[in-house]
Amino acid sequence: MNQYNWVKISLIGLFISFFALPLLKAQKNYYAIADSLYKAHLLEATLQYLDSALLQPENNNLIEKIRVKKGLIYYEFSNYSAAITEYEEALRQNNKNAETYYYRGLCFFYLQKYTEAKQDFDQAIILQPQYAEALTARGYLFDLQQEPQKALQDYSEAIKQNPQYALAYYNRALSWYDQNKIEATFEDLETCLQIAPKMVEARITLGYLYTQDKKHTEALEQFNQAINIAPHQSEAYFQRALLYQKMKQKEKACQDFQKAIDLGHIEAESYQQKYCK
Repeated sequence: MNQYNWVKISLIGLFISFFALPLLKAQKNYYAIADSLYKAHLLEATLQYLDSALLQPENNNLIEKIRVKKGLIYYEFSNYSAAITEYEEALRQNNKNAETYYYRGLCFFYLQKYTEAKQDFDQAIILQPQYAEALTARGYLFDLQQEPQKALQDYSEAIKQNPQYALAYYNRALSWYDQNKIEATFEDLETCLQIAPKMVEARITLGYLYTQDKKHTEALEQFNQAINIAPHQSEAYFQRALLYQKMKQKEKACQDFQKAIDLGHIEAESYQQKYCK
């Protein structure tokens, strides 16, 4: 932890000790402090105050918020089972919250419990039909289940509901590509990057398509931008190495293969062994 974070924690601790603690007579006061800590991204401290809030006399309206906030923190920690437990408690308080179903669905998804994930995305969309994130997540599940038309329908509805949601364009681009709709793929990737210029995955995918289309200058620009945005993204170096290989620039290709290997890319070493002797 850097010095700035230690100072931030110390200042918050002093505030709590001298000003906030005397006021902690109700659940809402614990929650208010937890919320401030969460906004400062002090997640472990947030959990402590949320747990303290749960020990106070119950306010049913606040219990839901506490459980959802705990679920979000466990989600950020990739502790999906713990997050699911918190979301289930939240749903006992209020089973009409679309966001809770959505986040629980994401947890099920990362645990590869796809049936449960889809059920939660379905419920989120029933409760909030314009929920672009839930539509996009369900669309991705349809893609995994080899149901491309349903996936495209969900991505398109997500874009209709939120034309600025970049991930929906990106996922739809991948779905178009799987169906060999190359022009539509390019259009969605370009729109995605207009909305979210720093989405590295979209830049790498666009660079790959330009490489396949033998537009080497355009491909190189995309890979260079991806590396500038995320210097530790191994796939960008690997794809740029393949491009340099096609451009007959062996030295640069081998340098990028090595960089991809250093960053943990699985395939890069076999390519390097074959090409960089």
